[in-house]
Amino acid sequence: MQAVSGLREEQTKLYLNLMLAALDAAARRALEALMDMDKYEYRSDFARKYVAQGRAEGIAEGKAEGIAEGIAKALLQLLAARGVALSEVQRADMLACRDIASLERWFARAVTAQTIDDVLAKD
Repeated sequence: MQAVSGLREEQTKLYLNLMLAALDAAARRALEALMDMDKYEYRSDFARKYVAQGRAEGIAEGKAEGIAEGIAKALLQLLAARGVALSEVQRADMLACRDIASLERWFARAVTAQTIDDVLAKD
């Protein structure tokens, strides 16, 4: 840390990044605690770009996962209201599914399906 303290900001970040990557998990956590990385604001355009990109990707993934979970729960409610029986494995598979297109297809079929096989039929 002392060795990089007199360097330009971009060089400091590069060397700190390399140091963090080379450390084992315990040492990295200790160093990050010293540096208080949670509150650190990146100053370079390069770092800001990739932090923002990662944040945007995380938000998009979270939204997609939330949408899929909502459709799956609505699908199970629809099936229950219509009296369509399904196994616990099928119920768990529907709740775990994150493929929005499949969930939407199953939901559309569940509106008129008489059995769970009608809902899950392959095209």
